Amino acid sequence: MSLQIKNKIMDLKHMNLDNLQALWRLVGTNVGDYISTNSYEMSVVTNSEWPNRIWFSDPNYGGYIHEITNQFRLNNFTIPVWDDPSNHLGKALEACGFELKSRQYGMSMALHHIEAVSNTISLKYVTDQESANVWSDTFMQAFGYLIHPETIMKTRDEVNYLLGIHKNQPVGTVVLFTNHTKIAGIHSMGIVPEMRKRGFAEDILLQTLNIATEEGATHATLQASESGKHLYTKVGFQVEFIIKNYVKLKNNNQ
Repeated sequence: MSLQIKNKIMDLKHMNLDNLQALWRLVGTNVGDYISTNSYEMSVVTNSEWPNRIWFSDPNYGGYIHEITNQFRLNNFTIPVWDDPSNHLGKALEACGFELKSRQYGMSMALHHIEAVSNTISLKYVTDQESANVWSDTFMQAFGYLIHPETIMKTRDEVNYLLGIHKNQPVGTVVLFTNHTKIAGIHSMGIVPEMRKRGFAEDILLQTLNIATEEGATHATLQASESGKHLYTKVGFQVEFIIKNYVKLKNNNQ
């Protein structure tokens, strides 16, 4: 692999992580609590299950895990880990009772206009309390955890929350967050269980990518689950890195 290609991949990885962390910071600052130290950052919304994350800029900060565990109640918190080739931070987390819950694939693609595969889905922006409630409920059905309507209402001026509608019925959600780097982050894209395997996810994704293109973004980034990776690869996304998500379901300090 040439140095130019390696640098491009690293740059896309940085932009992906920058977009993701900027979203977490925004939500914590506008809705709940955001803490930044030399060792870690934390974003938490007490009446919600998202973002509720602590993340480290350096895997060698694993030595601070005991301190953080003692200082905060970390039930159902997620600690995402990347850039940890020796598994230093992962081992430190496991030693403190955390478990590897999931892996996500950091992916990106250059943006261009894409023809929609169908006209079966219409995308509607969240604009008021009623649509925020519907988005929150649809997201809960799709993912099984809560993003509170208050979170949506307090961040919707800077974050685009969109509902996928089929025959006047909400069937899916997606978040489009474009930060100052012209990177369009695709987040929280999911379909309610009874409406899956009908092509709705691809339709929502392609429409969202076209919106991002029209708004001037040059690249799209996302973090895909194992089950969702195939769809994104099909559309043109490429994997750049892996995020390991650790959780501690029970806190020994309780």
